[in-house]
Amino acid sequence: MEISDKKLLNFVADLGALMIKNGAEMQRTEKTIMKIAASDGIHSAAVFVVPTSIMVTLHNDEGGTFTEIKRIPGRRINLEKVIACDMLAVEYIEKRKSIDECIKAIDSIDSLTDFKVPVRIASYSLICMAFTILFRGTLMDGLAALFAGVFQGIVMEILGKYDISVFLSNAAGSAVVAAAAYIFYIFGIADNYNSVILGSLMPLVPGFAATNAVRDLLYGYYVSGNAKLTEALVTSIGIATGVITTLWLFGSII
Repeated sequence: MEISDKKLLNFVADLGALMIKNGAEMQRTEKTIMKIAASDGIHSAAVFVVPTSIMVTLHNDEGGTFTEIKRIPGRRINLEKVIACDMLAVEYIEKRKSIDECIKAIDSIDSLTDFKVPVRIASYSLICMAFTILFRGTLMDGLAALFAGVFQGIVMEILGKYDISVFLSNAAGSAVVAAAAYIFYIFGIADNYNSVILGSLMPLVPGFAATNAVRDLLYGYYVSGNAKLTEALVTSIGIATGVITTLWLFGSII
């Protein structure tokens, strides 16, 4: 394997893994890698992507074949990094950056900092309040959801620092908002705890995962589509488990 071929293989494999890690679709990742390979004079490329790993095989004009497999241990949604990966691919295809510069840029993209914790917690809070009012809750319900969202954000941020399963983390987050909503209702702060719970669960709903799952299935990516669909189902079950368990403990469900 020539050094240039090895660098290209490392670049496209790392780029694809970073895109999948941050929520990119399978088709988008494959097309990006194929375009990069085609722009570099590679005769053909084969890409196999699933949510937990990526395998890239490149064939050059001299008949050489080389493959790299990368495991993707954890995934989250960060579309800023996905867009940055797309821009990096465009810069390489248009030869505005060398292969060495692109390899260094991948590390820079991966190290991009997220929003600070207080901002993320505030986002949970505002989303909970907005959806509660959208679901015809009163202003008092919205106020209760505002504080319930703060508790939810704190719990999710704490659990996010550890290797907690999707099921348990969403069960804990939904249990917290259900408990807060019911307590606010008992003390007369909220008018209807059902509205507060429904609105406060929206930050946990796996809408992005479900949308990507359907998209992958429609494009024929059945392995990744079913994997994402299963992830969305497990997340939904975790949310339901947290709410039902909490309300049962409070005696609201027999």
